[in-house]
Amino acid sequence: MTKSSIMFIVVLGFLLILTFFPIAILLLLSLNETSTLPLRNFPTLKWYIELLRFPAAINAVKYSLMVASVTTGAAVIFGICGGYALARTNFAGKKIFTGLLLMPMVTPYIIMGFSLMSFLLKMGVNPSLIVIIIGHILITIPYTTLVLTSRFIALDISLEEAAMDLGAGKFTTFRKVTLPLIMPGVAVAAILAFIISWEDVALAVFLAGTEQTAPVYIYSLLMKLPKFVPILTAMSSIILSFAIGLAFLMRMIERISA
Repeated sequence: MTKSSIMFIVVLGFLLILTFFPIAILLLLSLNETSTLPLRNFPTLKWYIELLRFPAAINAVKYSLMVASVTTGAAVIFGICGGYALARTNFAGKKIFTGLLLMPMVTPYIIMGFSLMSFLLKMGVNPSLIVIIIGHILITIPYTTLVLTSRFIALDISLEEAAMDLGAGKFTTFRKVTLPLIMPGVAVAAILAFIISWEDVALAVFLAGTEQTAPVYIYSLLMKLPKFVPILTAMSSIILSFAIGLAFLMRMIERISA
């Protein structure tokens, strides 16, 4: 084995440990009797059972599911429209439109959250779940659009032309030919949008009212009540495990559709 190979393995191993070690510790602590190491009475579902006694935590998870679901639906619709426009049409200001579309991807969410909160307060709109949904739609549209743009580009346009040559209109062609063919990309875009919305705290913390999403609830409670750290560890593990599961599902869809 060459020195370069050994160095590559060492660096790769370090990166894997740096990435997955904190996640592993979080999952282990959620199944531990105490909130710190060493492990005692492991594994135990004590903190998961205790979590059920906190209605606010359960409601926060429900709010996160609702926000992420609505955000995903809207972001996918906008992504299909934007992806089709970028891949299939030429219009004045296309480069400017693309640049503006990518802005939320390079703008820190804290700045976006503060700016959106200030604007909506000026408009007389108070923080709420609806406002969080608006913010999450803004930050997920670029991702869904880019994913679906690549799918439209990869799709053989001759299939659409053949359908129209046989008498199908543009809408019928899109509904019966184009949409089914890009459905794997739609699924990937939907999962990606859901994960972004599900995990966000930097933006949502500015836009949340009395009804908080799960990440915001964890953040606010952790800052105020450190004694609830074990319960929040269990809640964080649930959120993280769900996101990891969706990420693996997205990867499987990508492999199948490749």
